[in-house]
Amino acid sequence: MLTGDENIIDTQVVVFWKIDTRIPKGGNQDNLTGVRNFLFNIRNPELTVKNASEAALREIIGKNRFEFARTGGRAKIAGEAQILIQDILDRYGAGVEVTRVQLQKVDPPGSVLDAFRDVQVARADMERKINEAEAYRNEVVQRSKGVAAQIVLRAEGYKREKTEIATGESQRFLAVYEQFKQNKAVTKRRLYLDAMRDVLKGMDKILIDNRAGGVGVVPYLPLDTLMRGRGAGAQTKPAGENQ
Repeated sequence: MLTGDENIIDTQVVVFWKIDTRIPKGGNQDNLTGVRNFLFNIRNPELTVKNASEAALREIIGKNRFEFARTGGRAKIAGEAQILIQDILDRYGAGVEVTRVQLQKVDPPGSVLDAFRDVQVARADMERKINEAEAYRNEVVQRSKGVAAQIVLRAEGYKREKTEIATGESQRFLAVYEQFKQNKAVTKRRLYLDAMRDVLKGMDKILIDNRAGGVGVVPYLPLDTLMRGRGAGAQTKPAGENQ
């Protein structure tokens, strides 16, 4: 028979039934109504049950997918088939009660079984590849999110650092400006001395001011001691370059 997703399926089913001895709901009929129907309404009860069962099963299988019928849907299909078979037989007035429907075999036809198994293997490989791709995608996405978070954190830290530096510089400028408004000459002198200190602190030359009372070149100047006093690691230039 043909499934809902247009696959061919080979199904074996066992239908358990008996003569209906139930008392019909409503009316004045007794529990022998089913017996009379079984004897007089149908000519071949076994064939009637068989044909009704095949018709019901074809209808139900045709509404379901192949994999569902083969695996988890067997019990559901059997239950629906029992209800539908009973409904068909009741419409016939067959006097038959269906007690159980059991699916025994739900497989592809034997002639295409090898091809079906190849398809199943291919589907399993496809699922495995999809799972591997999903795992790789999750790994790459998580790693990218981590790198992005690090970049954002570094950017935030850089932003705070620059903001705090700019804030400090602006506050320092405003403080100097306030002092400048109070005493321009002193502030200018201090700014000049600060600037010269920053410029001259890295020099490796000795300057002698003749205006301080010195005449000519001094007889002796401990340049080695002075140079060592400027800090460890400073490079000493040839004596001819010292003045």
